[in-house]
Amino acid sequence: MDTIIFLTIYFIITISILGYGLFFSRLININFFSLNYGYIGLIGISFLVLISYISHMFLAHNYLHNVILHICGILFFLFFHFKNKANSTGDIKILIFVFLIFLIAIFLSKNNEDFPYYHFPFAWNLVQNKLQFGQGLFNLGYRHHSSLLYFNSLTYLPFVKYYLFTSTNLIFFSLINLIFFQKVLEKQKEEKFDFIFFLSLFFLIFFISIFNRLADFGTDKAGQMIAILLVVQSLEIINLKHDIQKIKLNFQVIIILLLLLITLKVYFLIYSLLIFLILYQLQDKLELFKTIFFSKITVFGFILLLSFVILNVSNNGCIIYPISSTCFIDVFPWSLDKESLEAQNIWLQQWAKGGAGPNFRIENPEIYIQKLNWVSHWIGFYFFTKVSDFLLSLTLIVLILSVFFFRKKNKEEKIVYFKLIYIYILCIFLYWFYKHPQLRYGGFNIIALIIFIPLSIRFSNSIMEYKSKRKAVFFLIFLSLSIFLTKNAIRIKNEFERNDQYKYINFPFYYISEENLNSGLNDPEEIKKKYHINTKVINGYTIYYR
Repeated sequence: MDTIIFLTIYFIITISILGYGLFFSRLININFFSLNYGYIGLIGISFLVLISYISHMFLAHNYLHNVILHICGILFFLFFHFKNKANSTGDIKILIFVFLIFLIAIFLSKNNEDFPYYHFPFAWNLVQNKLQFGQGLFNLGYRHHSSLLYFNSLTYLPFVKYYLFTSTNLIFFSLINLIFFQKVLEKQKEEKFDFIFFLSLFFLIFFISIFNRLADFGTDKAGQMIAILLVVQSLEIINLKHDIQKIKLNFQVIIILLLLLITLKVYFLIYSLLIFLILYQLQDKLELFKTIFFSKITVFGFILLLSFVILNVSNNGCIIYPISSTCFIDVFPWSLDKESLEAQNIWLQQWAKGGAGPNFRIENPEIYIQKLNWVSHWIGFYFFTKVSDFLLSLTLIVLILSVFFFRKKNKEEKIVYFKLIYIYILCIFLYWFYKHPQLRYGGFNIIALIIFIPLSIRFSNSIMEYKSKRKAVFFLIFLSLSIFLTKNAIRIKNEFERNDQYKYINFPFYYISEENLNSGLNDPEEIKKKYHINTKVINGYTIYYR
């Protein structure tokens, strides 16, 4: 019975998200009739992030807040879908199929290492308290902003309590795979096996077969999946050429996804230049610029980013932490000092460049992180463990697809539009490698894009019969789903057989420690004792300061 209620509430949250997507699309004049449910869901999440930002400034995300929120979402879904027939029955069937096939991933007893450190405490505090100033003084985890943690807090509901905090990553995963799955189906139905078809197929197989463990997602992988979607969508827009209505629709969606991406992790801000690369390569760019940037989407973006800045500044005194040039040092009583910011900046680079691990620290980190001093150590410590394993997985995907699709070239398809964006992706790769060469910090998506884009172009020029391609696509998707289901089934079996605190003893609920449950910031005296900081309350708002 617990499992049935648990899954029922998960699907209620999903329906609510779709409801907000339909409502917000109508609000900002996006024609949702032309969008599949994957896009509608991501638009809904974007709007819910804004709601969570604004409501947190005045309210805790407790049972009452979240129950009312999701009742409204369900009502929006019922009104816009059934009364206005927003999407076809076929879309509903595909939506149900995708969410059911990935449902096994929601069952986990152990989360990633960052979950007890700051993911859970951060979201748990949002549930218990409204906005508090100076939480960044507690520990490093509280200083890092991700809208995913705000989104997590909206899943706090009766019976399931905090046990659906991790489900938000599965919702992202399912929605993005739904988008690529429908791209593949639609292209195949039209017998249009072009560059976008193969790129979508590559990433569908990549996500399903490699991103198959929900506990490994953290706050990064959902953003990397959206970054990939942005690039594919950008290439697709340019390919539309003179279809101005479709271009406008897709461009609106890209802006919303880009805004969501930036709030998930601020280092994804580098992808914002895609907007200008798209405009540069389109005709009617002036009309498109006016239509998009003088619209309700601009208002939404302004309010979302303003809320993002307010929450960051109230947390640690920085617009973008830990970049000291964006910080109001010594302006607010809760602001971090310059020494702490510089030390943290060095530490993050040291860790990202392989200069630190659970059991070691490199000497002279200030020298180690400069220029390319770190490369030789990083290669031995990180490349020949994490990166090499990832490249091996990508190679296997490429080889399998090559068996089915690498054939004699047809007449070369002239694809000019990808070159500028591909050069930009290479620039992002160089920036990633120089600044934070960890796969979790944008490496998965950028390496996969570099490999899959040229291969997709090559495959699109291959001579192959339609029936053979259709059978190959069906087999590859079936194989990927089999890998996904098998890996998760084995994982769950192992979690029942563990001999530590993470052993499944309360299925379907994951393990959570008493320390985490007592991590709420409610007792000023306890906070003063634990963190050696002071507290005061002004107009009902708690302020922490040294």
